[in-house]
Amino acid sequence: GALFITPSSHPSLTFERYKVSFGKERIQGVIKDFVLTWLENRPSPSTLWRFYQEMAKVIKDFHMVSREMCDGVLKNEKLMEKLKKGKFEVLLSDPVFPCGDIVALKLGIPFIYSLRFSPASNVEKHCGKVPYPPSYVPAILSELTDQMTFADRVRNFISYHLQDYMFETLWKPWDSYYSKEL
Repeated sequence: GALFITPSSHPSLTFERYKVSFGKERIQGVIKDFVLTWLENRPSPSTLWRFYQEMAKVIKDFHMVSREMCDGVLKNEKLMEKLKKGKFEVLLSDPVFPCGDIVALKLGIPFIYSLRFSPASNVEKHCGKVPYPPSYVPAILSELTDQMTFADRVRNFISYHLQDYMFETLWKPWDSYYSKEL
């Protein structure tokens, strides 16, 4: 089920449920861990490395949950067949949770990401071909704005590279998953 939307709150929408080995509490826990890790280890010039080490632990756990949710849809032949028969025109996907794009590709329909938020904006840079010059665009989670001093720009540059490293390291297992599924 959805975390914040319930079938009874939107009777005009159709909800599809599928089985996974964990409950809503597990997903809520992962999201809570992400937020708390960010708040308790806020990135500053002296704590950038520690911040990304702590975030990497949370993201690894998040990926385990995401993989099972993805399997829950893609390996559910009955659900996938029902979605194909639905003749949807587009799939709206949250890029924070991997898999919406695979489902769209398997259904042969385009997908749209609902927000711009990935480590170092990697999804947006590589998939959407959006330019992100680190001297002007603050890295996600850096807490910087577009008004940066020279020191802020250096910190932003370091944040981008740490996030790129984290993205490449933590998202690498998804490469083989995507290859296998597609």
